[in-house]
Amino acid sequence: MGNKRFTICRSVFNRHTLSAACLLACLFSNGVITPAMAAPSAFSVDQQSKTFKVTGQITDKAKEPLIGVTVTVVGSNGPIRTISDIDGMFSLDVPEGNKTLEFSYVGYKKLNVPVTGSKSLNVVMEEDTKDIDEVVVTGFSSQKKASIVGAIQTIQPTELKFGNTRTLSNNLAGKLSGVIGIQRSGEPGYDDSNFWIRGISTFSGNRAPLVLVDGVERDLNSVDVSEIESFSILKDASASAMYGVRGANGVIVITTKHGKIGAPAVRFHVEQSINSPTKLPKFLDAPDYMSLLNNVAQHDGSPIPFTQLQIDRTRSGYDPDLYPNVNWIDAITKDYAYSSRANLEVSGGSDFLRYSIVASYFRETGILAQDKSLIVDNATNNQQFNLRTNIDMDVTKTTLLSVSIGGYLNRFKQQSCNTDDAFTEAFQTLPFVHPIRYSDGTIPKVSNRANPWETVTQHGYDFYTSSKIQTLFAVEQDLKVITPGLKVKGLFSFDRWNKSQRGRKANPGTVLPATGRDAEGNLIHTQGTVGDESMSSYKGSDYGNTRVYFEADVLYKHRFGKHDVDALFLYNQQAYDDGDIQDYRKQGIAGRLSYTYDNRYVAEFNFGYNGSENFAKGKRFGFFPSLAIGWLMSEEPWMQKYHKTFNKIKFRASVGKAGDDNIGGRRFAYLTTMNTNAEGYVWGTTGQSSYTGITEGDIGVSNLTWETVKKYNVGFELGLWNMLDFNLDIFRENRSNIFMKRTIIPTQSGFINAPWANFGKVTNGGVDMSLNFHKQWNKDWFTSAYVNFTYAKNRVDEYDEPEIKKGTYRAQTGRSLNEL
Repeated sequence: MGNKRFTICRSVFNRHTLSAACLLACLFSNGVITPAMAAPSAFSVDQQSKTFKVTGQITDKAKEPLIGVTVTVVGSNGPIRTISDIDGMFSLDVPEGNKTLEFSYVGYKKLNVPVTGSKSLNVVMEEDTKDIDEVVVTGFSSQKKASIVGAIQTIQPTELKFGNTRTLSNNLAGKLSGVIGIQRSGEPGYDDSNFWIRGISTFSGNRAPLVLVDGVERDLNSVDVSEIESFSILKDASASAMYGVRGANGVIVITTKHGKIGAPAVRFHVEQSINSPTKLPKFLDAPDYMSLLNNVAQHDGSPIPFTQLQIDRTRSGYDPDLYPNVNWIDAITKDYAYSSRANLEVSGGSDFLRYSIVASYFRETGILAQDKSLIVDNATNNQQFNLRTNIDMDVTKTTLLSVSIGGYLNRFKQQSCNTDDAFTEAFQTLPFVHPIRYSDGTIPKVSNRANPWETVTQHGYDFYTSSKIQTLFAVEQDLKVITPGLKVKGLFSFDRWNKSQRGRKANPGTVLPATGRDAEGNLIHTQGTVGDESMSSYKGSDYGNTRVYFEADVLYKHRFGKHDVDALFLYNQQAYDDGDIQDYRKQGIAGRLSYTYDNRYVAEFNFGYNGSENFAKGKRFGFFPSLAIGWLMSEEPWMQKYHKTFNKIKFRASVGKAGDDNIGGRRFAYLTTMNTNAEGYVWGTTGQSSYTGITEGDIGVSNLTWETVKKYNVGFELGLWNMLDFNLDIFRENRSNIFMKRTIIPTQSGFINAPWANFGKVTNGGVDMSLNFHKQWNKDWFTSAYVNFTYAKNRVDEYDEPEIKKGTYRAQTGRSLNEL
């Protein structure tokens, strides 16, 4: 074979199972696979070269074995490396000579050990808690946490797992300072929370923050919490200005999990929850209600409606058919509902290919009652399946290819009734009017009234199916051959969402309330409505939307002595199609330049220059800059003697501008519309001919533009004893150009419809702070606690109201939004 080089991959996982990471590496390198009974090993050798064997065990300080540690021969010709097995053991053939082995593992400090011959090593690796928390995902990329001078807050995804709901938005309130959320319903399928970053600063259009998942605008509730690797909230202009016409309401940035070098790791998690209503109203039972009505009648001098015999028989349960005593709330609800959640995670990889697969299942039931005697199950049942796969492949030493495919399938069945209407009927129906159902199987119902139990259980079901596919393809090229720290990246994504509806409807027959029993004891009642025993089926229309996104980045990060430079420039565009007359399109460029001197003084400039199809040509693009500065006092030389106590003291400030193109009102408002169905004309002596007329509709707004917000922020960060972190931010936002219909234009101006304009103004300000305690007492005991506080208050500065109205209780100007 001469000097021909060949590659051998040997791996044992659970004794005889070939490692998936090694298998893939061999397949892509045309290698030869040979199973062995030794520890996992991957190495490249020359047939004529001499080697020596190095073995050993890798542990942490607590002597616990570390699985998947990468062991590499430094400076070798070609990659010579292996990974530790489930016992922390490794074995590696090293070329002769003075060599150095590098041990690397996520969350631990790299360790270099010199070797000169065959030996057995006991390697102890030290945790690097600073590195774990060093990088934070920010606008379009990541930055060192120490150099961040914007109001950015992160949270560990594990802290978002506390909760038994399907939607991630329900777990945000109280976990992050600056986030205000409200959940208006606990009904399955309709329990998503509304949430805002630092309150509300507009009375028109969009108020929700921009949510980015792996850099692409997506629905927060489409992601299962088990898929999340990092979660950041960008609150001020320095963090959100790069998003231009999308950044006015703040930004949530989520990255999903990616594989790490190491043996395959499998995690499985199951939880079961029991849910019950927090509180339901209580009503008088039938006997007490009847007695109350008698007292009212006596007070009014009217005949009493019920005899004492009726009241006594109702109280004793003498004949529930004729003397019913129904708690309608209990009749239409169950005491408990149940939810289940299961997650399966598989991740691992080699220096060539890393993978992460996360599969999730969620199921929940509702509290509405069901009639189990029916052959059709119409109980509330909400099921969702999530799957996300991320693959990262080093095509070359400098080229990284990433592919991400994720999505979900949701299957939601509910009773064919409106839940609010069902409870309203239960509140309004008297407890003595008739039972839920007569003993002979007939269903009672008063004419023009409701039987709440019949409404909930007898009218069939609606079934909704929705699915979403999310894809992402990215290529990153390291250009260190030109200059260290320079990279380019291209990203393409398309998402597709669909929803369909079908169901079965029933129309049961009912009877009027019974008036007594005949001689044989049968109930005496008459037919109310004639029903149909068959259940008809229906199929609703299918609908959906598509989003296509493209991004190209140039990144540069390098340190020159005490000077640290971080720069980014990008181009992006997206198209969103929901079946409207035209796609919703956005396009623009953005950039960031951050400079840090000696880890103490930081200055950062961001900008976004982008536009929207919603505005007229020549007015579609806008420039949104921001500037931020920071001072890390704890890094000053004269503070080093206090570093054990004050591990971080940072002051920062920012100012900038962002926008929002989702301004409400009608789309393309710069165009004048025509009303083709106006009041018409009649011709002929007897009105033989008539035609509808055409009038002017809404007047086009020639200078239509986006809402603009100027954001100001000052912040303070304090870290004590490496276990206590305190953050404080004071902020102010001035929102202008709010799109609204003018209200004080005189009728003499001749407008048929009042014109629209970018006229409204709102000021919003407040403070948010957080206090976090975290302490690793030993390898098995970690303690954390946190406290958050957010105060935000807005004020309407311009609502286009007459001066005579301002200052009165009827005015909006000078008051908070929606203030009563």
